[in-house]
Amino acid sequence: GGYLRNLLLNKEDGNRDLDFAVSKGALELAKLFSKKIKGFYVVLDKKERCARVIHRLDGKTYTLDFAQFRGATIKKDLALRDFTINNLAVEVERIAEADNLEEIIIDGNGGQADLKRNLIRMVSIKSFKDDPLRIIRSFSLAATLNFKIDAPTVSQAKKYRHKIADVAAERVRDEFFKILAVENCAPYLRQMDKLCILEEILPQVVVMRDVEQGPYHHLDVWQHSLETVAQL
Repeated sequence: GGYLRNLLLNKEDGNRDLDFAVSKGALELAKLFSKKIKGFYVVLDKKERCARVIHRLDGKTYTLDFAQFRGATIKKDLALRDFTINNLAVEVERIAEADNLEEIIIDGNGGQADLKRNLIRMVSIKSFKDDPLRIIRSFSLAATLNFKIDAPTVSQAKKYRHKIADVAAERVRDEFFKILAVENCAPYLRQMDKLCILEEILPQVVVMRDVEQGPYHHLDVWQHSLETVAQL
């Protein structure tokens, strides 16, 4: 996932979130691993067999998620994930024997090529339908990495934007704040606005449009707000 993506992008600073996909016994493995390293263990989703281990080392916090395959194989599991640049895996057992990371990476959807093209591309046409939060994540990834979102992905984001209302508010908040944390976030907010995605997150946007201001203003209330973000 993102850990491998960041390694390939030479973004190792702060790269402390790792995802492990296992064929069976994900919860049991995570619990045993937590005991071994004296970490903190928590079940994220018992039904989907997903758990998290949190570990402090040298003053830094590492988050390690263990999830059971959602498909029969690792490639089928990867096919159900969000974006190609996150759709990368490697067998842990092969790391020690490999001369470089690229030769052992499992990449069934062109993720490495998209990294070189600075492109955010959904893995499947069902990506946003399966989890509408991915719509916001496409923009948070684009903003954080300074990437572009490919046209079919943008089209699907617009199509399923109303599904954002079905996502837990905490998840929406966390993903949206990743966008706001980026220094040059205004272009991504403008793109989300044009696609009517932003109003699914902030309904107040709708009533701010076309509201005129005093004579010393050249923009309506909403465009003024966007411009304020850009100037900040």
